Amino acid sequence: MLAAAVLLLEAATALSIGSGTPAARAPTARIELNCTVATDQQFVGVTVWRANGTSAATDWIGLFVAGQPDHADPLKLATLSDWPAANGASRGTFQILNWRNHLEFRLFTNGTAASCRVPLLVTARLDIDDMSAPVRPRVLPSGGPGEYAVTWTSNRSDNHPRLLFGLAPARFARVAPASPAFVRRSELFGPPANGSGFFELGATLTASLGKWGRRAAGRRIYYTVADDDHPQGADWQASFLVPPLPQGDHAVYPFTFLAFGDMGRGSFDSAVSFGEYGPASKLLPALIRKEVAAGASFVHLFGDLSYACGRLSTWDEFVHIASQFARDVPLLVGVGNHEVDAPGSSMWPRFAAP
Repeated sequence: MLAAAVLLLEAATALSIGSGTPAARAPTARIELNCTVATDQQFVGVTVWRANGTSAATDWIGLFVAGQPDHADPLKLATLSDWPAANGASRGTFQILNWRNHLEFRLFTNGTAASCRVPLLVTARLDIDDMSAPVRPRVLPSGGPGEYAVTWTSNRSDNHPRLLFGLAPARFARVAPASPAFVRRSELFGPPANGSGFFELGATLTASLGKWGRRAAGRRIYYTVADDDHPQGADWQASFLVPPLPQGDHAVYPFTFLAFGDMGRGSFDSAVSFGEYGPASKLLPALIRKEVAAGASFVHLFGDLSYACGRLSTWDEFVHIASQFARDVPLLVGVGNHEVDAPGSSMWPRFAAP
């Protein structure tokens, strides 16, 4: 854990309200963070001070990629009136993910809509430690019976990413190269996904277990990932029990699996992201891990995944939650209406009708 530090930044600025007429100067405000560098999944304490001792009902704090314009979509935000306040300070927490960029907290008033928000020119920078770290592993079926792959996320694909795996803990005798995939702005149907909601999701890296998915059926495979920046492997290790294979053309054998839809996103901090789904998605990983420990062979999420609705940064939150269980059990993913209801898509007519 990095040593805590406090960042103080103060500002006072004239506000333009509605007509563009400058209003009285805003009260001096400042943002304090309990650290200046954060790691993936870390909770950062945030304190907002206002000189007059109170925050307006329309005051809010947003987390942005450093350098983004103020009208961009924040990664997360919080309304200050929802935070506990005492002695002129409002206090809360933001859970930080490795969004592959350094970040900034910014203070606003006059509501969250991009067309009316007023920046108070108070910022606090938060750097991400090891932005190229490989994160969010998940196990996916990759073809026929016994064919599996491991997928993870990084901001690089040119550093020879690879899967390390074996049949015993921390003994990774086998290596499989990874192939990258990217989400391109030009491939998206329309706004906000290819406009204000676009966000670089980095490289999705996938490595196949090859023949070992069949050879290890009924056994546990242990794995981590590595690249030229992390030659000894990531700072995490995982494993999953390979489901058994059918024996013969008409083999029948019992198995257990989990099926659900409408997963969404949520976090245990004092902030929200766009369209956050809430408690159900936050509690899901622990419930699934319990069932996997009891013998479930795989998980099927059959549609309505992240509810991103064109805000791509929220997919990082979804994958973060999914990886908490999908690193330990194969995850099958289906497509729901919220994945294919963009204007111009094949499903749009049935949702666009009155």
